[in-house]
Amino acid sequence: MVWSIEVGLVSRNASDWIDSRYRLYQRGESPRSRCAVRWCSFTTAFVRIELRHAAQEYFRTHIEAQIFPRMQQLVAKLRSLGTEIWAVSSTNNWVIEEGVSRFEIPASRVLAACVQVLMA
Repeated sequence: MVWSIEVGLVSRNASDWIDSRYRLYQRGESPRSRCAVRWCSFTTAFVRIELRHAAQEYFRTHIEAQIFPRMQQLVAKLRSLGTEIWAVSSTNNWVIEEGVSRFEIPASRVLAACVQVLMA
């Protein structure tokens, strides 16, 4: 969410509104689930390809370097033993789907925050 605001994916008005709601969450005055739902509602205004591109860029610049080789080895070993691997996260599914591709986990096995993007 913070990164999306910093790179200008949302308008200034929207980022101000998001920030005020996030501050409520930080003070314990709004549950995390409510923040996640509100954030996801903003993403419906974006074009799907822009969101996918943003998710790829975010993963590449903020997360990819933190993947532990041992975790990749563990997932590969479990998969070789016939274990069905799933990824579960409260992060937006586009970011998670980008990340799990490094572990050969299909997008169909991702349970994450998700919105429907309506194409105009």
